[in-house]
Amino acid sequence: MAKIVLATSLLWREPISDAPLREALAQSGHTCISVPWNGDDQSAFLTADLVLLRSCWDYFKAPRAFLEWLASLETVQVRNPLALVRWNFDKSYLIELRAAGFNVPETKLVNPKDHDQVQSVMKQQGWHRAVRKPVSGQSGHFVDVLDLANRRDWPESLMPTEHALLQPFLTDVQQLGETLLYFFKGQFAYAVQRLPKPQHGRDRIEISVSDEVIRQAEEILAFLDDMPLYARIDGLMQNNTFLLMELELIEPSFAFEAAPDKAIEFVRAIEDELGELGGA
Repeated sequence: MAKIVLATSLLWREPISDAPLREALAQSGHTCISVPWNGDDQSAFLTADLVLLRSCWDYFKAPRAFLEWLASLETVQVRNPLALVRWNFDKSYLIELRAAGFNVPETKLVNPKDHDQVQSVMKQQGWHRAVRKPVSGQSGHFVDVLDLANRRDWPESLMPTEHALLQPFLTDVQQLGETLLYFFKGQFAYAVQRLPKPQHGRDRIEISVSDEVIRQAEEILAFLDDMPLYARIDGLMQNNTFLLMELELIEPSFAFEAAPDKAIEFVRAIEDELGELGGA
C-alpha cells in the first residue's frame, strides 16, 4: 500500500471537503496524511509515494513562493505532474486554448493597474462591463467587475501579479451558475452545478450532462501535453455548447458533499496511477 501525502495549507490543514477522500484512502489500506505546503516541516513530501495537491488555497497570496515550493518537489511524484501544474498556474492558458479553436470567452492580457489600457481594451472590444482577474489565483480573490460607464469608481487592483486577464462580463454566470465537469485519468466521472443561489442549504448539486458536452470537454483534455490524474473543467452550458471558463488542474474542490460516492472512484484512479508508476 502507498504513502500518500495530501498537500494542504496553513489556513486549510485538513478541510472537511476532502474528508471523503481521506476516508476512502484509509479504507483502501493506504497511509494518508495532510501536510501544509507552506509549513515548516517538509520531510513528509520527500518520502511520499505520491503527493496530491489539495487545499493549497492560499497560494494566491504568495504565487512565487508556491512556484518555488513546487520546484522543491522535482524528485517526488506529484499529481498533477509539475509541468502541467506550472502551465495551468498561469491562466493566460485560456488565450492559448481560444487560439487553438476551443470555445473560450475572448480574453485579453492587461496591466491591472493601468486603467487607461483597460479602458482602451474594453472600448475596442465593445465591452460595457468586464471582469479583471489575476493570472494566478482562485476563489474570486482580487477579481473585479468593471463598468465602462463608471471608470471613476474602478478600484485600484491589489492583485500580486504583474498581469491580469480581462474578459467580458457574462450574465449567464449569475443566472445559470457554472457547470463543473470532473475527469479522472481522462475519463468523465461526474458533473456538478454551482448554483447561483443556495437551495435547501446546498450551493452545489450533482447533475447529468449530455454526451456532446462531455465530448467537448474531452477534446480540451486531449489538447494537453500530459493527461492529468484529475481535472475539473468549469464552464457554462448553453444548450449543448460548453463555454470554458477555467481548467482546474492544481487544487480543485471535488465537491464530494454533492457526490460523496465519487471519492472511491477517485481512489481507484489514484491506484491505477500508482500502478503505472510502479508504486502500488
